[in-house]
Amino acid sequence: MNPGVAAIVLNYNGLADTARCLESLARADGRLRPLVVDNGSDDGAADALATHFPEVTLVRSPVNLGFAGGCNLGLETACAQGADYLLLLNNDTVVAQDFLAPLLELAARPGVGVVGPRVFYTDGRVWSDGGLVDRRTGAVRQLGIGRLPGPPVSRSVDFLPGCALLFSRETYQAVGPFDPRFFMFFEDVDWCLRAGRLGLECWLAPASRVWHSVSGTIGRGSPASVYYMTRNRLLLVRKLRQSRAPAYRVLATELPRQLVSSALRGDRSHSAAVARGALDFLRGRFGPAPARGGGG
Repeated sequence: MNPGVAAIVLNYNGLADTARCLESLARADGRLRPLVVDNGSDDGAADALATHFPEVTLVRSPVNLGFAGGCNLGLETACAQGADYLLLLNNDTVVAQDFLAPLLELAARPGVGVVGPRVFYTDGRVWSDGGLVDRRTGAVRQLGIGRLPGPPVSRSVDFLPGCALLFSRETYQAVGPFDPRFFMFFEDVDWCLRAGRLGLECWLAPASRVWHSVSGTIGRGSPASVYYMTRNRLLLVRKLRQSRAPAYRVLATELPRQLVSSALRGDRSHSAAVARGALDFLRGRFGPAPARGGGG
């Protein structure tokens, strides 16, 4: 029997992107069952999606739960509907018609718990071949970024980006939901590392292709993204090391460097976002950014 695969797509005021993603899914493998979580949109997108894609399951959240919370809502819904596999996709992704089969083939191997495709920029360069994590500092490195694609060789990695991530229902139930404290950014890294600690390896399936309009929702390099990246990296370090002390060392060594760099560029908004992210970590303030935190 062919496994049922729930393709969970988050939408937040992104009707055009979400429609393109759903259209690409409709051209792909027939085992896919699209499920859209509307994450508190206020632009009428949810009603438009219900009208134009009546075959798609639509779950409406009255508020923006962030990437972590929105994914959790979609994952729980898909599990309740009996999905065998769970596929997370950013709404600003487009999938190749044959992208699913290599993912399912790799996911069926013993010891493999999480799989992901080769993710491309829209111009054809690689955005991610998975990534590695420095567990001392929380620094992450996307493999292959900015390069032309090399040979499609599967390999184990520390994490796979949440913009395109597939795992079984059993894996999800073992690892548990995404940590909502992250809200957005680093929640996928944290989740993959948690899977790894259970012996569920993350593997890249480079024969599977997905194209990603990077940071289409929040804006690449925006003060909001800088805020979340700063705060959540420190949270990741604290979780990895089971102590605040390593995060304090990262603050002491890297925060001044970032602030000096942004000051030399004359980028006050970047400096302010870094400082607010660090301060909110120290205050234990997680989840969505306060109205003034992150500038977004």
